[in-house]
Amino acid sequence: MAAALLGGASREDAVAVLTASTSGDEPLLAVQDSLRAQATAFADPAVLEMNVHHPAMDMPGAQLLGFRVGDLLVHSWDLARAIGADESLDPEVVAVVATNIEPMRPFIGQVGMFGEGPSGTLDENADAQTALLDLMGRRP
Repeated sequence: MAAALLGGASREDAVAVLTASTSGDEPLLAVQDSLRAQATAFADPAVLEMNVHHPAMDMPGAQLLGFRVGDLLVHSWDLARAIGADESLDPEVVAVVATNIEPMRPFIGQVGMFGEGPSGTLDENADAQTALLDLMGRRP
């Protein structure tokens, strides 16, 4: 989806990319192809300044890059949890992603990509990783 958005796709086109099944019989190859397409699209510094029509909201390419980093970070936690691996995330990346995603707090639960959004039940002393995961609809 990010590569499509950076290529000028509309919000509707981006949603279509998200809902299309592209993994076929080779899911690993599909992921690798997607990551390569994103890396190629983000390699042009000009895309960081352009405005894209993300399904959540219009944003500059630099913010989309931040969202992609956040998405990959949180999905690495999802995968670690699913397979019983170490769920610890890099604290520096967690801090950057939390800063990037914070503007979405008021409506993140309505976007449809982050579960119900924040639970509203976290203790104010929750660690940064737990707070980020909660904000992004996870209940560690």
